[in-house]
Amino acid sequence: MQKYDFPSYDMHKTAHDMFLLDLEYAMRPWKESGDMKKIINFIFKTPEWIVLHVNTVDAPTANYLASKMQED
Repeated sequence: MQKYDFPSYDMHKTAHDMFLLDLEYAMRPWKESGDMKKIINFIFKTPEWIVLHVNTVDAPTANYLASKMQED
């Protein structure tokens, strides 16, 4: 993305960073006390996030990069 100057790079990276922060937040109670409620909730919500992210962020990114790569 950076090589081809993808205009929404920062937004795309932020989406991934937020996902990882949510995972860290969900894991904390499980690691500290064995409470699995937040991690289970996170696991159940993850497939929905992935589908939404792929359809709304990754697909446009892939299209942009494919067009830029063809120009090379």
